[in-house]
Amino acid sequence: MIFSGENPDTVLALVKKVETVVQKIPGAIDTKVSIKEGFPEVKVSLDRDKMAKLGLDINLVGATMQSAFAGNDKAKFRDGIDEYTIKVQLDKFDRRNEADVAALSFINNKGQIIRLDQFANFSYGVGSSKLERRIGYTKW
Repeated sequence: MIFSGENPDTVLALVKKVETVVQKIPGAIDTKVSIKEGFPEVKVSLDRDKMAKLGLDINLVGATMQSAFAGNDKAKFRDGIDEYTIKVQLDKFDRRNEADVAALSFINNKGQIIRLDQFANFSYGVGSSKLERRIGYTKW
């Protein structure tokens, strides 16, 4: 069965109800749901007023956070005719909890080091679920 809809949370709740019913049908096999629920994550809310007062630009902050947490693989290493992609990213150890994330540092327009916790708020949440696409349908 393929389930789709506008609101992923609503679709997931419906899928779990249907799964429970289908599992009770005699002879039903392989009744698992193929969706993988999101993982815990630290959510960061930036305070743009504080950023401006601290001399930080949203583009710098965004690019730094992108590189730190998702990685940047735009760098290349050439050895003769061979070329290798280099990915720069914080080690998982350095991005696993709020304290690690809060300690991420930026250099402002005056050359000062500013920590993320000086202009951001943190909360815990669950990341997006893994979606599957099948012939133009989103499968939850």
